[in-house]
Amino acid sequence: MSGFKILIIIILLTFVCICGYTVSMTIFSSGVLAVAPDWAKGGISEWMLGTPQPMVGDYVYDDGRMSFGEINVSTLNFNGYSGPTGFLCEPLMPEISVYETDFYHSVRTVGSNTYLHPGIDFGSAYAEGREVVTPMSGKVVATKIYGAWGYTLAIENDGYQVLLTHSSEMLVEEGDIVTAGQVVMLSGGDKNGPNPQYAGSSSGPHLHFEERKCDTDEETGNTSCVAIDPSTTLLPGQSTTCDWGNLVNSGASAP
Repeated sequence: MSGFKILIIIILLTFVCICGYTVSMTIFSSGVLAVAPDWAKGGISEWMLGTPQPMVGDYVYDDGRMSFGEINVSTLNFNGYSGPTGFLCEPLMPEISVYETDFYHSVRTVGSNTYLHPGIDFGSAYAEGREVVTPMSGKVVATKIYGAWGYTLAIENDGYQVLLTHSSEMLVEEGDIVTAGQVVMLSGGDKNGPNPQYAGSSSGPHLHFEERKCDTDEETGNTSCVAIDPSTTLLPGQSTTCDWGNLVNSGASAP
């Protein structure tokens, strides 16, 4: 038998073996997946079939929007309010040129501990006292000092909350109904300012913007909230996503 024929036979045998292995692994893994718990199915599928799994932190909505994953946060004065909706995709500090200084889901380190940033930070041109507008219509459910967030404003509607934090002064009160685009507070975040307790864990003047989704367990009545990606979330009254990090406020200037 010539060397060429031997080579052809080896190639054919290799092809048959690969096909047989693939078919047998598919059948075997399908049986394993059928009895595996839901939490293990993704890893088993990736290991046995080489099926690509979503990267850690990714989340895909039913309509195809891909987002960074949710971040567990504490519950802040959840009220259950549902009312008129409205949304504004515009810079949240309209009097100055707004720029993003930190993004959602970035990894932060404090000492030996790490955590995920639950919102978006916008620089306030190195000063406090900038007018801040709310992007969502709803009810003011909190105006208080809230841990690392400092002096915090929370607006709620239909299970969602918007947090605007590190404020130097509130222009609304708890219980007020506000509309998208309304000036609701003044920016802060300066630990060397007149009210350093308002700054929270801020390292300098800026606005922290955060969106949350809250759900109440019908059996226990307990409410839990998670921070969600503002750039892919649709708040009440919002029809399309808002690219917060790339908004340009061309009509404003930093004094």
